[in-house]
Amino acid sequence: MGCVDRRPRRVYTSGSTAFVAAGAGRSCDLSRRAGVLSMSRRTGVWTLAGLAVLGAAAAGVWVWVQSRPGPEQVHGFEPDRGARVIIVGNAFAERMQYFGHFETLLHARFPDRELVVRNLGYTGDELTAPLTRAVGFFDHGHRLEDHKPDVLIACYGFNESFAGPDGLVKFEAAADKFVSGIAATSYNGRAPPRVVLVSPIAHENVGRPGFPDGVAANENLRLYAEALRQVAARRGAIFVDLFAPTRELMAGGGPRLTVNGVHLTDAGDRQVAALLDAALFGPRPAAAERVDYERLRAEVNEKSLQFWYDYRAANGNFVYGSHKVGPGRHHFPDEFAKLRKMVAVRDRRVWAVAQGEPVPDRIDDAASGTLPPVESVHKEPVRYLSPAEALAAFTVAPGFEVNLFASEAAFPDLRKPVAMAFDARGRLWVTTVPSYPMYLPGEPVNDKLLILEDTKGSGAADKATVFADGLYLPTGLALGDGGAYVGCPPNLWFLEDTTGAGTCDRRERILTGFGNADTHRSLVNFRWGPGGELYFNEGVYIYSQVETPYGPRRSFNGAINRFEPRTGRFDVHAAFKFGNPWGHVWDRWGQELVADAADGSSYFATALSGQTDYPRKHPQIKELHPKQWRPVCGAALVSGRHFPPDWQGDYLLNNTMQPLQGVARVKLADDLSGFAGTPAEPLLKSADPNFRPVDVQFGPDGALYVCDWHDPIINYITYSLRDPARDKTHGRIWRVTAKGRPLAPRPAVAGAAVPALLDLLKAPEDHTREQARTELRRHEAGTVAAAVEKWVVGLDPADPELAHHLLEALWVCQHHGAVNEPLLRRLLRGPDARARAAATRVLGAWRDRVPDAVLLLRAQVADEHPRVRLEAVRALSFFRTWDARDAAAAAVALPQDDTLRYAIQETLATLDERLAPPGER
Repeated sequence: MGCVDRRPRRVYTSGSTAFVAAGAGRSCDLSRRAGVLSMSRRTGVWTLAGLAVLGAAAAGVWVWVQSRPGPEQVHGFEPDRGARVIIVGNAFAERMQYFGHFETLLHARFPDRELVVRNLGYTGDELTAPLTRAVGFFDHGHRLEDHKPDVLIACYGFNESFAGPDGLVKFEAAADKFVSGIAATSYNGRAPPRVVLVSPIAHENVGRPGFPDGVAANENLRLYAEALRQVAARRGAIFVDLFAPTRELMAGGGPRLTVNGVHLTDAGDRQVAALLDAALFGPRPAAAERVDYERLRAEVNEKSLQFWYDYRAANGNFVYGSHKVGPGRHHFPDEFAKLRKMVAVRDRRVWAVAQGEPVPDRIDDAASGTLPPVESVHKEPVRYLSPAEALAAFTVAPGFEVNLFASEAAFPDLRKPVAMAFDARGRLWVTTVPSYPMYLPGEPVNDKLLILEDTKGSGAADKATVFADGLYLPTGLALGDGGAYVGCPPNLWFLEDTTGAGTCDRRERILTGFGNADTHRSLVNFRWGPGGELYFNEGVYIYSQVETPYGPRRSFNGAINRFEPRTGRFDVHAAFKFGNPWGHVWDRWGQELVADAADGSSYFATALSGQTDYPRKHPQIKELHPKQWRPVCGAALVSGRHFPPDWQGDYLLNNTMQPLQGVARVKLADDLSGFAGTPAEPLLKSADPNFRPVDVQFGPDGALYVCDWHDPIINYITYSLRDPARDKTHGRIWRVTAKGRPLAPRPAVAGAAVPALLDLLKAPEDHTREQARTELRRHEAGTVAAAVEKWVVGLDPADPELAHHLLEALWVCQHHGAVNEPLLRRLLRGPDARARAAATRVLGAWRDRVPDAVLLLRAQVADEHPRVRLEAVRALSFFRTWDARDAAAAAVALPQDDTLRYAIQETLATLDERLAPPGER
């Protein structure tokens, strides 16, 4: 057992963490849960301390440390001058760099050490899973051997904890292998790095209906924290327990620490950073508290941002991957060289501020050099038509006309618009991306979210407001829940105006970990589904690993994603090898279509959206209509009173290249379980080679709005990402109307009372009904549920639209998570097959909240209509039971078309894989 030093030593406490007074300001973490205390030599050779036993006395807390004889023993450590501190791990690690609190505390504590800190955190990373992102085109010089760590801070265990007690052995073995491998490698050429294992934080009960309370999660997290503690003891690494102290903080009744129960807010990160700092180094020295904290943090965050542009470089597949070679290609070696010099400049500014030295407000990057010019491979002369000339270049289908809604000529901020959405007040929100295709070192990004208004009702915008600036590559946009969901890969943001000033004053990263290896294909085409889920898409080359309160979710090479803001759930909706799914729409009965920009294909998406388990993807399925043109970029379905009757339900598709630069039209017809499309004459075509329609939506007036990226270059395969012919200043929004037909009446949505919003669900315009459902989400769930009951009772039984009205009511309930079982059962066996199919989809979504869900789905499998059977078979793919498999298999004996047969085969394949014994999978 060795010698036991029973002399009491004073323990300093911070929150729930205790620290041994160890001399020279050095100490190590001891939680009030007795644990292992690790010790080290200054040489980097680690020795093992025994158990630290905590006792309590009336005068305070005291510690007896079991020591073992040997050379100098150090509680905690002090980094050497110039030490390279490298942080690795999951989203906890990654998000540290966005807030900067821990690094700020580190530099303030050791101002004279001139520490080099680099954060290699990556959301979703695990010790027990292969890092797919590090393979092939994701590897570009950010391995540990590239950064030569002297200190390695590793944050793991959160994602692994979802395996529960059964995964502990595997996790501990992986952690042991990880630490032993690090401890055996002298990355700096002198000695192995000092290893710090940081436990996961606790799961916070955020108190929001629909979110998990964290009770079960915390039991698993406790086990995984303890496994890290044991590995640290066995391998002589420092262990920092953040689980126990954060659990106490979360139970203290103060402000929430997390966004969603598992990922820290800025304020939460500040508190946890203080715990980590104190656990590693002990009480804060007085000198550290005299540093201008926020000024230092600003410098830290600026340095981290520039490093992030390197470490998480956008368009990785083109700058260092499989597409870096080609005619005229320039794959960024000069840019990376400059960027790394810029990071070094910012390191020196951090050190200066930490030491109390003045630094100029303007950062001087002259020493980082200039970028050499790139010769354009776009040899044709470029001429930009004025808005009036571009208008004259359109050919419109008979009976229609087009007008300019907005352009860069009137609104200079409308530069490279890429995504748009209407709000409940009828205003058009647009993201602009002049930083496309990616950040160029030394040129600050300032992409924006604009609000365009037609205050006079003239059909053209006369007012523009910058809602948010300083964004980076905002490729996707959806409005709801009082703010804007904006996709800026690798992050999904929620931007909010909390003061009513009309501009964004609060920004929150709500999801991280999305791939950004191709900025054409990541976080695009945001759309609300009828049940209140937010859908957005990814294409080939994109690898995403997203952390959620329910576990990590992964996808690769194409997916449609689904996010439920009400519950924090994120899942892959359709795992299919899309090239670039930049078009996703629902018809008025909730049936979905998806368009793939890469090859111009479109698909009936219901069969594609049955669940699979990563990494399996659905195989190829028949296309919705004969292909005409590529690439397809945005889709819409015609609905409402303004467009002529013979256009209702038509499928409209943007096309961004010759021979059609315009809006194509496809006539749709029911085809047994699915749909079939027949191409028709286009709605819109332009002779302007710079016209690039990238989004298309119907507005509150019933007109069709087309977002024009407007650029001579979109073919990134053969053009340098820095080709000088790329445009940075143009952008237009066009508006298509039907001649001689009245516009749709503008709905009064914003601020409307619940009964008025429910009545808007009878409107023939899909846009109006979607806006009403989304606005109803802002009202209290119980109030809405009660109003829905009353509204349903008041519906006319003889109304030919009764089934659709009831379905809209069911979708409103789904938005609020308010299970209305009587209404659901009424629709499941109602007379309209379209409503039965849609209700079956809702039943699948409520499968864990409706008793006998499998029994109800078995009845739907036997329905007379093949589309109802299709929805039932799809819903059964989400189960993990033999009775679900038996119910799905019953569909085999009934008539099938190609689409239904595909869905049956895919559901059975998923369930067979899940239910097979481990040795047979």
